[in-house]
Amino acid sequence: MTLQEATRQMVAAAESEDLEFLLEALAARAQAIETASPEEMAAVLDDGESVLRMLQSFKRRVHLDSRRLAQIERGFIKNLPAAQPLVDFHL
Repeated sequence: MTLQEATRQMVAAAESEDLEFLLEALAARAQAIETASPEEMAAVLDDGESVLRMLQSFKRRVHLDSRRLAQIERGFIKNLPAAQPLVDFHL
């Protein structure tokens, strides 16, 4: 796979936010970089920077969603009725 093809695959994976696909694409790109010429690497540099920004944005969204879910979870736990003991110790 050429560096250009691997980079296109990486961009598609980042756009779809499919982390498994992204891992495969990044591995393919790393392998392609080993044999790429400086001209080939320069041609895909902007795409790499674009994917980096996409991943940073994705990371922020995941972090915010995780915090929101934790707040919801705390709200549910706080509003649960007190647990009733299964055994009556006052016999």
